[in-house]
Amino acid sequence: MSRTYRITGPQSVERLEPLIHKQGTWTRVSHPPSASTSIDFVWETYCEKVWREAHNNAVVLNRLHNSLVLEDKSNFAFLQLRMSCPRLESYIALSRTALLSWCRERYREQQSPAVTDTDVINDMDTSSLSNESYLGEPHNWAVSPQPVGITGEWWAVKASKGNGGKDVWVLHKDNFETLVSSLPKDEEYVMQRYVDRPLLWNGYKFHFRCYAAMTANQIAYVYEKCFILCAGLQYTAAGAGTDDRVHLTNLSINKALPGHPGQVPCWLSRECPPIFEGVCNVWREVVCAAGPFMVEQRSPLHFEFVGLDILVDSAGTCHLLEVNRLPGLEASKNRCKRDEDDLYDQMMESLLDLVLPQQELSDDVLEDSTPEAHVNVFSHTIDSALSDAKEKNTTNNLWQQVKDAAVDCNCHSSATFKNIFSW
Repeated sequence: MSRTYRITGPQSVERLEPLIHKQGTWTRVSHPPSASTSIDFVWETYCEKVWREAHNNAVVLNRLHNSLVLEDKSNFAFLQLRMSCPRLESYIALSRTALLSWCRERYREQQSPAVTDTDVINDMDTSSLSNESYLGEPHNWAVSPQPVGITGEWWAVKASKGNGGKDVWVLHKDNFETLVSSLPKDEEYVMQRYVDRPLLWNGYKFHFRCYAAMTANQIAYVYEKCFILCAGLQYTAAGAGTDDRVHLTNLSINKALPGHPGQVPCWLSRECPPIFEGVCNVWREVVCAAGPFMVEQRSPLHFEFVGLDILVDSAGTCHLLEVNRLPGLEASKNRCKRDEDDLYDQMMESLLDLVLPQQELSDDVLEDSTPEAHVNVFSHTIDSALSDAKEKNTTNNLWQQVKDAAVDCNCHSSATFKNIFSW
């Protein structure tokens, strides 16, 4: 019997539709179903109002209630206070005026350069990192030099609800008056301490775009492969002045530069084992911190798929820059497109292995809308799905579980939930 699905967003349709048909017989839903019928799988990039209830009632949905605690940068700055792993010092300004006041107060107190990471950290041993990728490309890892052009405190300023590198700026004592005056007046901003001695890749500052998943009952996974995303200009001892292309590593603002490598595939668990361990620890801490705010869900088979932007400093410490819900699934076209497509396809196919039940739910179960019935059957189904996935070819399924299910999740069919995260 055919199962039903709906995927929204052109990139998601192009990437996922061929993969879902490898999971059995599936039929695309073109019109909102009746209230008594559930779509078996929904991948939601966007949702029209007429489809909202159908998406909420889907057996499997790539959206968890209250996920805003992860994606909104202001919420996440507060959420990090609940995490015990290393985190970047962060502040929130509710407007441009508040940001300017914070800067003036901050830099007025600094009569001399502030003590920074360069004074206290010990450089990591890069010999533990592979000098070649699994695709045969060179990795030249290096700790960054003692910075000359960076004095005092530097900060990355982000629009709280921004998305992409166009909403990120580098702020310091010499530029804050000019920079802040050019920003939108009524935006909310997050100020995140700048890491002035990052680990370098081929001479560039970079971050790892890692991929992670979280189920409704708070099982957490990290994918073993990732992408390296680097800045547009090489990182030098002098900091190349204040050119943001030295400091910002977002793909969207750098990929158009001549010679930029785009998304560089990396098998992180094999090529950089200590860093992969650090990434797993960071995501485990995030899920544990978010757990109390995400206990109310429609189904244990709902989940979140996110991109983690991880910057590693010269000591080897992993710093989570931000969590990106619904990360892009498109190749950058700056390099061998097939390599990027292969990573995306393998990752998403194995993600579907994890989140899709391996057999249909019976009509009796779907007709029984009591919370108890849904919790029992969905819990059993996800256990079966995870067991089946583990029995598949382990070289193809590289999702590593880093956290077990929480015991206090409350999955039910209520149409409304209270947003319990408010600052």
